[in-house]
Amino acid sequence: MVSFESVKRMMGWCPMKDIEFKPAQKNCSPDFKSKNMNLSQMDNQSIKEKDIPLQMIDWRQLTILLTLSLSFLILVFNDQFTITPVGHLILVLVLIMLMASFFLFNHNRVSIGSEILMIKTPLFKPINIPKQQIKEVKTIDNTVYRKRPLYIVLIIVMLLAFFVHTRYLYNLSTKSLLLEYIRSNTTMVVLPYFLYIYMIYINRRRSHCPKAIKINVENKAITLFPRNDIEYHILKETLER
Repeated sequence: MVSFESVKRMMGWCPMKDIEFKPAQKNCSPDFKSKNMNLSQMDNQSIKEKDIPLQMIDWRQLTILLTLSLSFLILVFNDQFTITPVGHLILVLVLIMLMASFFLFNHNRVSIGSEILMIKTPLFKPINIPKQQIKEVKTIDNTVYRKRPLYIVLIIVMLLAFFVHTRYLYNLSTKSLLLEYIRSNTTMVVLPYFLYIYMIYINRRRSHCPKAIKINVENKAITLFPRNDIEYHILKETLER
């Protein structure tokens, strides 16, 4: 005689099996976990330390730039009357530090989280702005973008000026006056070229997208210059989230 237990084993039936398995599958299935993880990642989407061109008044950076600029002008004034090798070397070093600071301070790293906008500035502590302090995030026209053809003209003018100045230096070298000219006029010649190159460089970095994002905070205004339309939409959505 076939027992009831034998019939259950042959048919694979268990009244408690489905009752125990279904809730576990419903709550702990791999697909359900992966969906929850994806939703969580979308909800907590953030931007971490992107080198985005921006315009912002940072008094810490301005203090460094103004100090170096004033020191440079004082050294140039003294160098015109008392030219010494040590003084000229210090003048050149201050000029190098000034040029390096201009380029360095133009590279801030932006992080945008669910609650804080952080701007990481070189040499200083990051600026943390809670999103509650952001009064407005709006799209503005990037005027630098419309002036891109002008940069080609500026580059051509700079190259022509550099060519003329090179010819002038060559003529001085034939008259054995080049060393004296370099010793007394190097810094004043290098500075205009640097400012010209820096102006083209900084505007070139900001001219990739026709739209810019202006952020009005309680105590300052920050303008972000995305490098393409995709970056613009990501920044705008993350800031408004």
